[in-house]
Amino acid sequence: MPDDATARNGAAGFAVGSKGYVTTGYTVYKDDDPMHTGGYAYLKDTWEYDPATNEWRQMDDYPGDARINAIAFTIGNYGYVGTGQSKDDKQTKDFYRFDPTAPSGSQWSIVNGFGGQKKSRLLILYHRQCSLHRRRNQQRSGCYRLLEIRSQQE
Repeated sequence: MPDDATARNGAAGFAVGSKGYVTTGYTVYKDDDPMHTGGYAYLKDTWEYDPATNEWRQMDDYPGDARINAIAFTIGNYGYVGTGQSKDDKQTKDFYRFDPTAPSGSQWSIVNGFGGQKKSRLLILYHRQCSLHRRRNQQRSGCYRLLEIRSQQE
């Protein structure tokens, strides 16, 4: 992360195209910091890393509550971040979509959250598998997608 970004734990990360993104999480204040006497702060800032140029760029802040342990994944040209735990141990169930090509101020948009109770320890597996079959000089290919969502209700 760049020097002007806050070091963090419990962050969410995803990749869109050739770039990586980091958002949310928390920072731990040091006891020798004159502004704080220990403790932590939740974060909402979002950063883009371009490995081709080895540069970081700040993007729009995450629009939901600052949180830790959110989940993140990519489908197509969008990143998705949601759930997690905000301040005061509040479990969240909202979800947002990130569009890195959108102009500043409109990179995040809310998408439907999960119905029912709030979630924690959510796991989403998205897998695309393709295979090539060869039979008597004919080639066939088949692709399928598996989207599996598992969660533990609070």
